[in-house]
Amino acid sequence: MANLTVGPCRQVAGDIHAAFTRFGASAEYVAFKARNYNYMSFDLPDGTSPAITQSGYHVVVRVGDRLYDAFTGPAGLTMPDYMVRLHARYGYEWSGVAKP
Repeated sequence: MANLTVGPCRQVAGDIHAAFTRFGASAEYVAFKARNYNYMSFDLPDGTSPAITQSGYHVVVRVGDRLYDAFTGPAGLTMPDYMVRLHARYGYEWSGVAKP
């Protein structure tokens, strides 16, 4: 949660992926892409919804049924819980990717 700024999600995802892999977990990247818009926001527990990207692209790490990034905290969130909190004006698509 130390890096709650717009843009560095690729580096954060790489760091999270490396940490899980180091401990033997099967980690993979999941990319979210906003449709026809360059901003996405994420609802935080404190009631704020900061922008998390200005490029329309955000990547997280999936381990089992949980997603992890700078906004989820160490416990992560399930995919449905994450998707309820992620917003893009015209929706978004997601897919597994090989690199962040």
